[in-house]
Amino acid sequence: MLKLLKSSFNKTNDCIILATPMILIILITQLYVNSFKEHVSISLFGLFLFYITLWIWLSGAAAGWFYMVKKALSLSDKIFVYDNDRIEALKNLFASLYRGVGRLFIPLLFAFAILFFIRIIIAVVLLYLLSFPEYVKTVTFSFMIIFPLFLYWFMFWIPEIVYSEKNPIKALVNSVKKCFITIKKSFLIYSIIYVMSIVLTSSLSYFQFKPLLYFAILIFSYYFILYSVILIFNHYEESFLK
Repeated sequence: MLKLLKSSFNKTNDCIILATPMILIILITQLYVNSFKEHVSISLFGLFLFYITLWIWLSGAAAGWFYMVKKALSLSDKIFVYDNDRIEALKNLFASLYRGVGRLFIPLLFAFAILFFIRIIIAVVLLYLLSFPEYVKTVTFSFMIIFPLFLYWFMFWIPEIVYSEKNPIKALVNSVKKCFITIKKSFLIYSIIYVMSIVLTSSLSYFQFKPLLYFAILIFSYYFILYSVILIFNHYEESFLK
């Protein structure tokens, strides 16, 4: 386990170039969402257009970036003797962004649609249960415990689509199976990522009026997002591909 965490840390540093497109995707998404909130009148058609545009944008951006992660990991262990080879590999790495869109856009488009409908179902069920005042505390506590356990089974969904299965439904089934097969190591990795995510999110909220601390935590958050993705991909490669 420690070996996997350490190797993923080294690979993250080797693949730090992935942070640039990742941060751009996050910033563009935030800019679009904030722009919609401030300048677009809230209407049924406006909301529909907003979600459709966001859905297509995120599917395309994720397709390119996750494929780039796969290619970067394949290059992280290589030793380049000549600078020309290193430059050529870097060009191919950035070219994999648009190649990934061509190869993974449709699968991720359907995968994100499935996630959206799952989220709606959960929200409807939760709102229904919370309509009973006497059960509010019980429902809230149960949700805080059950929802993270539910998310665990999605851990290998994206790597499965990127590496093995383009059908998002079959990939989800395979993800559940593979999470169960490697449950001891996988759940520990998931727990580390989940707890750290809560800590970082809470820290950003707490230090939002202290610019220097906020900026430092924000930079570390971006790094941790990249590390988490590489850790999951690295774990997937070592457990199911090598």
